[in-house]
Formats: sequence, C-alpha cells, structure tokens
Amino acid sequence: MSNIPQSWIYYALGLLLAFLGAMIAGAMLTWGFVIPGLIVGSIFGIIAYFLYFFGNKLEANDINTHTPNNLTDINNRNIKTDGGVYNEQIQGDSINIQGNQIYLGQDFSEVASQIQEILNELQNQGDDSVSAEEKVINDLKIQIRKNYKIKRKFLKWKKTLGLSNSKPLNSRELAERVVKFASENSSDFYEDSIWTIEDKYQRLHDLLKNGQWQEADKETAKLIYRLMPEDDSYIDVDQIPPKDLRKINNLWVRFSNGRFGFSVQQKIWTKILKVYHSSENRYWIDDSVYKYFIDSVGWSRESNRIYHTDIEYSIKAPRGHLPAILMFENDYYGFDTDNYCFFNQCIFKDLMERQYYNNIPIPSWLKKWLPI
Repeated sequence: MSNIPQSWIYYALGLLLAFLGAMIAGAMLTWGFVIPGLIVGSIFGIIAYFLYFFGNKLEANDINTHTPNNLTDINNRNIKTDGGVYNEQIQGDSINIQGNQIYLGQDFSEVASQIQEILNELQNQGDDSVSAEEKVINDLKIQIRKNYKIKRKFLKWKKTLGLSNSKPLNSRELAERVVKFASENSSDFYEDSIWTIEDKYQRLHDLLKNGQWQEADKETAKLIYRLMPEDDSYIDVDQIPPKDLRKINNLWVRFSNGRFGFSVQQKIWTKILKVYHSSENRYWIDDSVYKYFIDSVGWSRESNRIYHTDIEYSIKAPRGHLPAILMFENDYYGFDTDNYCFFNQCIFKDLMERQYYNNIPIPSWLKKWLPI
C-alpha cells in the first residue's frame, strides 16, 4: 500500500465520492426530493473536487531524484550542488532543498529539524559547516524569490525566528535567518515546543542525549515491544501508532545530528531500491538487495548472518548504522550464547515503508485529535 502514490489515493477517493453522490442524488430526484437531491449532489461534488485538487497538488510536488547507473554509486556524493536542486513546479506548500522535499504545512520545529538533517548530511559527505549552510541558503533563496507563497509562509514564523516586524527582508536575508535558526536552535526548539517528553520516551531521550548508543538501541527494542498489543508476542510494525514511531525516530535523528534513525536508513534503502529496480528491471526484492543495505550501513556479516557483537556503538559509526537490534531475527536478549543472528527482513521492510514526516496537508488544530 505504501508504494501507491498518495495522489492516486486522493483521485480514487474523489471518484468514489463523485459516484456515490451521483447515485444518491439521482435516487432522491427520482423519488421527488428535488431540492435535497441537488444539495446532496453538490456537497459530494465539492468534496470530490477538493480531493482531486489535493491529489493534483501532491502529484505536482513529486521529487525527481537522480538515479545512479549502478549500485556502487550509492556511496558516492549524490546531493547536487552548483546552485542547488529545486522543483520548478512548487505550489507554495513545500520546498525542495538539495533533493529533499520539506512540507511547509507542518510545525516550524519539524521544518527546522529537517533542514538541520540536510545540513548534517552535507557535512557527512565532506562539506564544512559554512559551505553546507551556503548550499541550503542558495536553494531556499531561489525558491523564496520565485514563489511569494513560500516567503509568506516563512514570514508567518517571524516571531519564532526573532525577526523585526518593521525591517523588510529580501530573499537572501530571510533564507539566511531560517537556515541559521535551524542550525543553531532546532534541537532546543524541538524539545521546548513540539512535545514534552512523555514518560515512556524519557529513558530513550536521556540515553541518546548522553550518547549511550548501545543502551539506547536496547531501549528502542524494548519500547517497540511495549507498543505492541498485550496478546502479541512478536513485533508487528503495522500495529505501531505513527505518532510513536515518529517520536522514536526523531529522537535518534536529533541526538545523532542526522546520522542515525529509521528515516536515515529509509533514505539509504530508497536509493538502493531505485538503482536495483532500474538496473535489474525487477519488481521484487531478493536477498542480494538486503545484503547490500547491510553492507551500506556497516553491519558485519557473513552470508546471511550478522555479527551483532561487531555493532559499532559510536557517533562515528556509518550513517544508518543505528538503531540495529530491532531488525535482527531475535530480540537482543536471545544473543547471549551466539555471536551472530539473522536479519529480520519483514520487520525491516515494514519499517522502511512507514512515513516519518507529515506530508499530507492537515490543519494544525486537527493534528492533536488524530493519531499522526
């Protein structure tokens, strides 16, 4: 289901509602209820139109990413430079920074966190902090200048950015302020403004904050198990509420400066799949693809066996190296007698198909009532 474009879902719902509206309105007109029939038909038609409109917007904002010629290109630099990469079709509700799409309908703290992750990724690929910021500023400046809706959106966050209401800002100045804020304050802002750490996340928060990576890896597995229904003795990723999974991921991303987390692993996996499908012309996944991912994140293996004793619990570990033990065949506490385990492809695949950022336009007042 996750491989179906979101725009198609909107289109399908729109067509379904249009069909139902026509059927109901037609029946009411046949029975002599003319005015009610017209009202019902109009309501269904309006809803169907808005669903089509949102689907069209999502389709227009799809990201066109570069696909390397072969699997070995995955480890090479793939973030485009020379003025940046941006989407000419942006409609004002999203921006494209260095090939990464950021939806502007979410809280500014999430926007800042994603910009910080992009800065970290650039630095992981060899840029110093100044040049990384300059690339992101240039991308953002171009889009602010080309589309006033984007500028207006950022200006709504003036107070958060600490900007004066009296001084007008040009595109460059506004882009600089947004990137500087994301670089300097996104972690503190995230902690103070997004959500107060709930008790069930407090231990994971503290372990990651203190750089206790091994204990945090164990705590992540424990936390996921606790999120399962009481009658489930195994992990079913589909049972994990989206809100909980995103909070766990965001803690990993934040305290590792964008180096670790499910969303980081998802980016690596997505790039591998794009190369695999395009080069092999296949629509299924075999063991070789999983092995390539395992090698890409630096897990030590021999054939299908992973040596969990060789996991590198350090901030210097390869990108996507952690969290790890959740995706092994047995939970960590079954590894006391063996040095190796097996990769759990089902759990891994389900985790890679989950959504770690809000991309569907939902009003902020409605978010607190929904499990998103």
